[in-house]
Amino acid sequence: AAVFASFCRASGIDQVEAVATSAIRDASNGGELLGAIREQTGLDPRVISGREEARYDWLAIANSTTIRDGFGLDIGGGSIQALRIEERRLDRAESLRLGSVRVSEEFLPGEKASAKGIKALRKKVAGELEELGWWDDGDTRVVGLGGTIRNLAAAAMKREDIPGLDVQ
Repeated sequence: AAVFASFCRASGIDQVEAVATSAIRDASNGGELLGAIREQTGLDPRVISGREEARYDWLAIANSTTIRDGFGLDIGGGSIQALRIEERRLDRAESLRLGSVRVSEEFLPGEKASAKGIKALRKKVAGELEELGWWDDGDTRVVGLGGTIRNLAAAAMKREDIPGLDVQ
């Protein structure tokens, strides 16, 4: 946050609306963290709900893709925003506590993931997504958002030796 605040000042950006998502929303010391951010950066983050976060995801999808019907997944550290899109409109949205950091800490602790941990994680994710009742087995488009999706894409491209997406 401090680097971003410095960048904004150096670039002459004088109006920033900072938002905080599930990492702050769910943290037991979220208030303290917000205070530290305010003190160190001068930014005043507003904590948004999972549904509001999903709405911003939908706006990004609607304004950057041609998807008409399908799904959106924004995988953050603490939560996943799952969206159902019908006729280019946001039909449904849920925030699920399945973020990459959260599930890694719960199911995949340590240096190397165990087969048992991976199996338990897959079962947990499949169960939560199934509970939504949105997913069908047809030809469905899914748009992925966020740093976790970008890192997964970069890893897949590297494995397949496809140039183009370098993640530092």
